Amino acid sequence: MDRLGTSGGTYSSTPGGLSLNPATGNVTLSASQPGTYTVTYTVAGTAGGCGGTFSTQLQVNPQATVVAPVNPANPVYCNGALAPATPFTGTATQYAWTNTNPSIGLAASGTGTSLPSFTATNTGATVQYAFINVTPLGNGTSTCDGKPIRYRITVNPTPTVANPGDQVYCRGVVTAPVTFTGNMGTSATYNWTSSSTATGLSLTRGTGTVPGYTTVNATAGTVSTTITVRPVANKCVGAPITFTYQVGNCVAQTGDGQTGDGATGRTAASLAGKVSVGPNPTQNRVTVYIDASLKTGAAYSVRLV
Repeated sequence: MDRLGTSGGTYSSTPGGLSLNPATGNVTLSASQPGTYTVTYTVAGTAGGCGGTFSTQLQVNPQATVVAPVNPANPVYCNGALAPATPFTGTATQYAWTNTNPSIGLAASGTGTSLPSFTATNTGATVQYAFINVTPLGNGTSTCDGKPIRYRITVNPTPTVANPGDQVYCRGVVTAPVTFTGNMGTSATYNWTSSSTATGLSLTRGTGTVPGYTTVNATAGTVSTTITVRPVANKCVGAPITFTYQVGNCVAQTGDGQTGDGATGRTAASLAGKVSVGPNPTQNRVTVYIDASLKTGAAYSVRLV
């Protein structure tokens, strides 16, 4: 009976560079070099059987390549910054890319020779990360799709600072320290500047809390100092806020804590019944009446509150 074929042969290839299993004929493409190969199957002659060879051509096309960006390798942007286009380099003529986090302002996917420019977006209070996967595309004839590369884009949020409001004091008072808060919490730094030393604040700039200080006022009216605060986090700068220290030419009283006679130190409680205004109700004009016992020659001031 004639045999239609014989098993137990071996496989070989020429030239070198093809990763070929001699027993099974399986080719490991990832370990092979691009090129054209002659693959031969050889069966040795045995008693009662015929030996022989069979050959065929096998072509291994090269994979297209892409190089990961290096300038910078993993870019970092602030919210609102314009991210420039990132050209892809390699042997492909086209590259397919995907983005794991479209909320940063970049589309979820695309094809081209570069990652397009986009406006980096992060309106929250935490850092946003996006991973970009880039695959070099083959031309369908002489090159195959290549191995993808992956890199990261970071978009930091814009830090904010809450306005503590204007600080109003009389002269000679130790102010309360002013501490700043914002959307970034302790991750942010608050840099402040002072417009003048007129109210007693000797520092012209600082970072963090504005310390308490003893107010002064050498004028007959009110003096003020403007504080400008800029929040900074992850090298991103937020919008500034301003507030003022306003120091009047008045004296804060002790005792029951109410404002009274700044010249004599009497409290409002001790002046009850000795100072009145009229008529009540009134329009446009009011008269202040002072008991004769208070007429000591000292000057008095009246402040509307």
